[in-house]
Amino acid sequence: MATPWLGAGPQVDFSKRSFDINHSLLDQGFISETALMLALPLTLIGVELLLLIFNSTLSMFSVIGVVMLMGLVSKSAILMTTLAMIFGMVPLAFSLTEGSEMFTTMGQAVIGGVITSTLLPLVVVPVVYCYMDDLAQWLRRHFGALSAE
Repeated sequence: MATPWLGAGPQVDFSKRSFDINHSLLDQGFISETALMLALPLTLIGVELLLLIFNSTLSMFSVIGVVMLMGLVSKSAILMTTLAMIFGMVPLAFSLTEGSEMFTTMGQAVIGGVITSTLLPLVVVPVVYCYMDDLAQWLRRHFGALSAE
């Protein structure tokens, strides 16, 4: 007897992720979730900056690092997680072990992205949240009164 879920891995994963997104939007509201999602593109600033500092290129391994970063940042990376990730990636970023030259761009990308995803959202997310909240109040004032009539 064949298992019905054997070949449906990506579909089940997509379904679970879309359920999680919808569930979080219903629980915490659209404005706060959208403001928090802005932390994801901020990681790319750090990735590019550190790759430029080390004169590295965007390779397949650095893109794998970016994918790993998106998972970490979407789970609200806190200071302990950030420090653990940075210290864990130092041997990769500086190619301290033999045979790790291939993975240097991944370590550099992760370190740069984690640093900026920890520092930049402290300023950017509250500002964007305030603007989005003001926009929501403006929309309620102008269009909410029309629907009540």
